[in-house]
Amino acid sequence: MADQEGSGPSQGRAGFPFGLRAHDYGRAGARDLAARLAVTGASHIQLAPAKALEEVGDAALDLGAEKAIGLARVFGDAGIKVAILGCYVDLAARDPGKAALAYRRFAASLGAATAFGGPPVATEAGYGGPFRFADASRRLAFMKALARLVESAESAGLRVALEAARGHLVSTPGDMERVLADIGSPALCVLLDPVNLVPDGKPASAIARTSRILEFACDRIVAIHIKDALSLPGRVVAVPPGRGSLDFSALFDLLAGSGIHAPVIIEDCPPSALPTSLAVLAEAGISRIASLPGPASSAYGDEGKSP
Repeated sequence: MADQEGSGPSQGRAGFPFGLRAHDYGRAGARDLAARLAVTGASHIQLAPAKALEEVGDAALDLGAEKAIGLARVFGDAGIKVAILGCYVDLAARDPGKAALAYRRFAASLGAATAFGGPPVATEAGYGGPFRFADASRRLAFMKALARLVESAESAGLRVALEAARGHLVSTPGDMERVLADIGSPALCVLLDPVNLVPDGKPASAIARTSRILEFACDRIVAIHIKDALSLPGRVVAVPPGRGSLDFSALFDLLAGSGIHAPVIIEDCPPSALPTSLAVLAEAGISRIASLPGPASSAYGDEGKSP
């Protein structure tokens, strides 16, 4: 398959390449956005073209191969690799028209992935979970759409990355294990987000739930989302690393002990918060994440904060 970086364990503690979610730096032209990201020292990004790039329409249906090649060249010239191509859609939307559009959007992103070097194309499963309690028709619609997309990806030497998130059809480690087993293809991989695995009001469970994912998907993890979890009455809010209660030292000890060498994608972290968040991660012993080159990294203030 194309571009297998981050697809499985490596020997020893090789570290975690430092990446960012591009649209946390605003929606802009590719050259401007690449420049904003490059000054942080990040080597990898998660790129959702429809959210991040002015050159791409809201649905990303106009992201053809020729346009994708040009955009990929811009980021490559800035020393940035697209680790994940984001296309977060609801493949099992109750409205058939919306479900069909979601499928077309994801298929278009798969079609453009090779131009970006073949990164996995990522999505969540859509609201309505957990899987075992969801409406049977929605479960079936999701699995049928996912199976077709994974088959297309596998035939092209590409991968689909599924991210579990509370409240979604795939929200727990058990949900993820079931879907991976039922699809049964090595082209279906995991985008690990420890905070998204946390039930409302229980951020301390992030480490245990991550450990459970590693039991069956250690060799399928293609990237790791890093943010913090702030517990409020009845809910958990995503915040920049260092502003919540996640034990990053324990998390990275767990990940390193599993031999994973996948890009770390810091998200829900506006540019102005990044220096402090990286310092927090460094204090937790994540010394192999790239250091930050001074105040230039916060030059854009909070303007790029994701809605």
